[in-house]
This record gives sequence, structure tokens and C-alpha cells, in this order.
Amino acid sequence: MDRLVLLDFKKRITEDPLHVMSSWNDSIDLCSWVGVTCNRATKGVVILNLMSQKLLGSLLNLNFLLLDGNNLSGTIPGWIGNFSSLRSLFLSQNNFQGNIPNELGHLTVLWNFSLGENNLPGMVPSSIYNISSPYIFSVIGNHMHGELPPNVGVTLPNLQAFYCGANNFTGPIPPSFSNASRLQILNFAFNGFPC
Repeated sequence: MDRLVLLDFKKRITEDPLHVMSSWNDSIDLCSWVGVTCNRATKGVVILNLMSQKLLGSLLNLNFLLLDGNNLSGTIPGWIGNFSSLRSLFLSQNNFQGNIPNELGHLTVLWNFSLGENNLPGMVPSSIYNISSPYIFSVIGNHMHGELPPNVGVTLPNLQAFYCGANNFTGPIPPSFSNASRLQILNFAFNGFPC
């Protein structure tokens, strides 16, 4: 999976004067590519360092950002919200901390929103609930709190799966979920919702 993501990134580079990307090919082990550092045990990419390489290109047409199951930490960068063509955002199973940036609400064509199993302690910004396109919405297994908006089933009309279990959400479960006619999976377990 890491190889495919990086090769997709390589396609978006239009100028490479230092020939950094020449090592990024199928004949060389991924962990030997310039700028790539792998975990010795898992062989998964843990560092991508392309600083000061004079690369030119655009990621604004990026459709899929798949970074699940790494050891990424720090805060989720707000500039991800600039990827206006993004269809899938998978940042689950990492060590992200801090609040979900409001800028992610700009991802208006997003199908999959997956931030589960991190260390995100805040609330889900209202801008995220206003993205009408998601089929899958997951913030499961964080430390999030607050109440779900009462109109969440209306603002997310394409919703097929909603995962918010193993957090600290409280308040009533919104009856508007009954308006999401495609909804198949609801996971509210291990929160502070009333029984």
C-alpha cells in the first residue's frame, strides 16, 4: 500500500531537477528510495523527507490520502482541506493528537472520512458534519466528547456507516439518523449516551 501511495505521489511531480524520483521504481526496494525511511520490523514507511529537493508539482488533484496504520503523530494539518478533489481520507490507527481542523470541512466531495483510533480529544467541528457527501464516517476509538448535532442524519444524507464508539460523547442519540435512508451501520458503543 505504501508503495502505491508514493508512486501516485511521484506522478504528480512535474519537475525533479535533482533526480530524486529516479530511485522510486519497482526495481528498487521501497525502503531504499531517496527520502524514504522504513520501520525495520514492519517495512512500512515511517518518514518521508523530501525537504529542499526543488520538486515542483501539484497535489490539489489528489483523490485518495491513505495513511492508516502508521506511527504518524502531531496534529492533523489543516492544509489537507485544500485537496478539493479528495474522495477518501484515511488517517486511522496513528497517534494524531489535538483537534480535528475546521478546514477538513472544505472537502466537499469526500466519500470516506476515517480518523478512528488516534488520540483526538476534542469535539468534531460542525464544518465536518456539513460535508454532505460521506458514505463512511469514523472517529471511533479516540477521546472525543460533546454531543452529536441533532440534524446529523439530514446533513449527511449519503451516510452508510457511522462509527463514533469508544469515545466520550454524551447527550441524546439524534433521531435524525432515521432520515439517512442508506444507513446500514451505527456504532455508538462505549460512550456516555443514555441507555
